[in-house]
Amino acid sequence: MKLKNLFTAALLCTSYLLIAQNEEVRDLGQVVVTGTRMEIPIEKSGKTIYTISAADIEKSGGRSVADLLNLVPGLQVDGNFGTPGTNLEYYVRGARSRYTLILIDGVPMNDPTAISLFYDLRLLSANQVESIEILKGGVSALYGSNAAAGVINIKLKQAKDEKLGGSLDANTGSFGSFGASGNLNGKTEKFNYFVSGSHKSVKGFSAAEDTDDDPNTQFDEDSYESQNALVKLGYDFDDAFSIDVLTGYDRFSADFDAFAFTDDPTNNSENSQFRIGITPKFKYNKGTLKLNALYNNSEREFKGSFPFTYKGNNLQVDLTNELVFTDYIKGIFGLNLQQLEDNSEGQMADFTIFDPFASFVFETKDGMNLHFGLRLNTHSNYENRLVATVNPSWLIALGNDHKLKPFASLSSSYNTPSLYQINNDFYGNKNLLPEETINMETGVSFYAQQNLTLNFAFFNRNEQNTIDFVSQFDGGGNFIGGSYVNLAATRNVKGIEFDFDWKFSQKASVFGNLSNLATDRDDLFFRIPKQKFGLGVDYAPTKSSSARISYNYTGERRISSFSEDKLDAYGLVDLALRQKFMSSKFSIYGSINNVLDTNYVGILGFTTIGRNFTFGVSMDF
Repeated sequence: MKLKNLFTAALLCTSYLLIAQNEEVRDLGQVVVTGTRMEIPIEKSGKTIYTISAADIEKSGGRSVADLLNLVPGLQVDGNFGTPGTNLEYYVRGARSRYTLILIDGVPMNDPTAISLFYDLRLLSANQVESIEILKGGVSALYGSNAAAGVINIKLKQAKDEKLGGSLDANTGSFGSFGASGNLNGKTEKFNYFVSGSHKSVKGFSAAEDTDDDPNTQFDEDSYESQNALVKLGYDFDDAFSIDVLTGYDRFSADFDAFAFTDDPTNNSENSQFRIGITPKFKYNKGTLKLNALYNNSEREFKGSFPFTYKGNNLQVDLTNELVFTDYIKGIFGLNLQQLEDNSEGQMADFTIFDPFASFVFETKDGMNLHFGLRLNTHSNYENRLVATVNPSWLIALGNDHKLKPFASLSSSYNTPSLYQINNDFYGNKNLLPEETINMETGVSFYAQQNLTLNFAFFNRNEQNTIDFVSQFDGGGNFIGGSYVNLAATRNVKGIEFDFDWKFSQKASVFGNLSNLATDRDDLFFRIPKQKFGLGVDYAPTKSSSARISYNYTGERRISSFSEDKLDAYGLVDLALRQKFMSSKFSIYGSINNVLDTNYVGILGFTTIGRNFTFGVSMDF
């Protein structure tokens, strides 16, 4: 009830401020791609798309990609409040990580060696990221398997218009953290380039929670270190034909404790990926033909009590032809090839996916829009499967530059089992079937004088053939094994989401969000909060200074599938500041996270970070 009252009070206060103060018009003509695979204004998109802009990243005060995503309504990142090397899981609308597909510049980044194929966000440096689009709902018709609950499209930085430019950044903070990054970029008439590199190290603290007060038996510090390098080159042969190439290397090393409340000073993991890609593009009369090919090699090595090495290869080839039929109809036709290989010790496995797909957008003069998508999945291990999505919306002009947009969506999606779930010698099951989901969503968006945005959505997801690990125990209750199986029972998840963003004066804005989930299978809903709430204020007293303060509440979470006990809810206050000098070329910034030093539990038996700070300097040239 206190939470509800706080939220109501915030809405009333900001409503008053919106009416009482002079407003600076802000452009909401943002263009998004993820919802249809074609560029359309966000006001005409009938999907729930949440964007983290370059300005949001700058205002965050040096936060990681995982930290940024955890602030998105309806998205929970598990593990980001522990040591920097803690394993991360991301839950969109109550779905496990395998239901959410990570894209980098529109290309799926599946890890063939991961249990559920999901991408490890610890490999990505926030210094390389320009913006992030989070698309919620089933979108397998657009992006294939592992997109049953949503897609996170991470867009990397690109060359600016100057012939030579760049930036440098250095920061330090709590627990012996130090980071440095830089990039060079530029454009000529035909050539463009972007080269970046970064390094981060953290002395850290114990990953496992130490409940013994004896100073002679303190747990050791679990450290973290990462390096990232990226090169992007492009050449425009003429107005019609261009080629972009990229290569990147990402690596991190992290100490970890494998079990709750238990120290293990010998455990260490080293994760790395090398990727290389090419994107030729040809524009013609009313269309664009584009090939996007990326090869990714990944390796994960675990040292310590249970040493093991995982190696995998991922080839992604996407051929698309985007056509503008009329001023009101456009579409995209494509072929997607995925070849995933797991070359880990004692395990050689692979599969191939080849999907034709199509996506169409229909518009009318009076603001009605319809998106329709279709995809045929052809998997080397399974029968062909057809999935579809239909997504109507209507942008209604209310006068006085106010707009209302009701929208709805109905989609079918699927998840094919991973190489690990099928082929692992100990836990694999070659009889697994693909998971199937039906997603329904309806909602409304409201835009007022380009200063206020309100979004409300209700969603319902039905899951069938859900894959889960079923453990086996002997008569004494001792674990003796288990395997991945398709659960006989279906699972339903439904919920509501609300977010708003009001710029109520030339210097200040307020933003907030609320999400609430419900499910009929609580045993599959562990470590996922049913309620999340956030409220924040941006304040810029001058054009060269900014401040952001935010409060984020995370509700109770069930500890595990075996226990109905729950972790307590908690709320965190964060503060970030930035001051620019020299015509905004030079900046100093800082942040204090968990300002009130709140004591809370993220994962039972493991440490969470208390009050911590970051201080940094950056320079653009």
